[in-house]
Amino acid sequence: GSPIEDRRVWIDDGSGRSAAVGVDGEIVIEGPLRRTGAGIEPLSDGEARVRPGDVGRLEADGSLTLVGRSDRMLKIAALRVEPDRVEDALLELPGVIEAAVVPLELAPGEFRLVAHVVVAPADSISKEQIAATLREALPSVAVPARITIHADALPVLASGKIDRRTLMSSAPGPA
Repeated sequence: GSPIEDRRVWIDDGSGRSAAVGVDGEIVIEGPLRRTGAGIEPLSDGEARVRPGDVGRLEADGSLTLVGRSDRMLKIAALRVEPDRVEDALLELPGVIEAAVVPLELAPGEFRLVAHVVVAPADSISKEQIAATLREALPSVAVPARITIHADALPVLASGKIDRRTLMSSAPGPA
C-alpha cells in the first residue's frame, strides 16, 4: 500500500512493539484524532491509535501487505459477516447445545459458512429446520451453506476451546 497522509502505520508484533520486516502482525494506525468511538484510543496531543482488526506485514521495500484479519470476520458477497453472531443465533435454537461456525474457502477470497452443531439427545431438529430458522433471523449471506449435526461434542483443544482447525479440515467440499 501507499502512505496515508498525516498517519503512521505500523505492525504490532503482539507485544506493543513494531514487528520486524517480513513478520506478520496487527496493523496499527496512528495520527490526528478526527473522530472518537469504539476501537479508537486517544493519545496525547490530539492524536489517536486505531486497530482496525487487519493483519499485515511490512515488506523490505517499505510497502505494507494485507495478510488477513485478526478477528474471525469474513467478507461474503461483499458484506461483512461475523461467524460469532451466527454461532449466537444457533445457540438460541431449542435443543442446540454446542455450535461452531467456520469458513469454507471455495476459491481465493470466496467464502461460505459451515455450521457444526450438537443437539441435545432428547431433541430432534433437522438441518433444514435449523437453516429455515436462521433465514428468518440473519441476512442471507450469514446463513451457513452447510450444516453438520454432530452426535457427540465438538472437538476441543487442550485449552478447552473448540478446535476450529479440525472442523475446517473436516468440512466437505462446496455444496
